[in-house]
Amino acid sequence: MRQVDSDFYDPLSERVNLFDYAKKLSDKAKNLFLVAEEQVDVAHFAFYLNEQQKSLFITSISIKKVFQGIGLGSYLLTALKRYARDTNYRLIELEVDSRSQSLIHFYKKNEFVEQTRNGNILSLQYRLP
Repeated sequence: MRQVDSDFYDPLSERVNLFDYAKKLSDKAKNLFLVAEEQVDVAHFAFYLNEQQKSLFITSISIKKVFQGIGLGSYLLTALKRYARDTNYRLIELEVDSRSQSLIHFYKKNEFVEQTRNGNILSLQYRLP
């Protein structure tokens, strides 16, 4: 997490304790995808399941800058959509900093639709067909 901390619009470490956040993801996130190349972490992806609403909430996607732009984020989202479909979940949700236009463009390109805006937080959803 420290390696991608400064890639966030506002560094994650300014909002949370990185060790505690990583532990929370490890302990409570239902799934965590790690992609490694030659023993180096390239990306991490974590989400929570809401069994009652049959929705998934993406809490964290981060990809090292040198690996951005090669389709890794889209690949991970496609895998999550497949997982959601295979487990009968119907909705994928996330929040993004509204100042991060490149991320908003990325999610919209991946069929996410804007739902609400609260200050600098933009909520997006993808409904499975």
